[in-house]
Amino acid sequence: MTFSKEDKAAWLDSEIIREFEKIALETDVLNGPPAEAFQPLETEEEKVWEDESDEDKLLSAIEELGVTEEGEGDLKKELSEVFTANLVTNLQKLAHQLATESKMKAAYKIERTIMKLKNLQGGK
Repeated sequence: MTFSKEDKAAWLDSEIIREFEKIALETDVLNGPPAEAFQPLETEEEKVWEDESDEDKLLSAIEELGVTEEGEGDLKKELSEVFTANLVTNLQKLAHQLATESKMKAAYKIERTIMKLKNLQGGK
């Protein structure tokens, strides 16, 4: 669709275009949104977590596990088991993803690593 020069000139000089230009100048559309728009929003939990010290974080994590002072030796074992289980789960996901992408050699190496970790953990 083409417009005549007169129609185009009338459109560009119309009240609608002037309103668009006012809005563009007020909101600075050409330079994009302000930098604050790209910052992630913080929730109350994140703010509270950042305010705590490392010792408080560790103590709250221990309380969540329900470990008392008597079981401090078991704490290391429990944390190690949880970490190893999490590691194995993530490695299994990675191996599956690589296998679906036809990267069998890398997937096989990861599966062998998983088997070694499970053997170290006691065959679980």
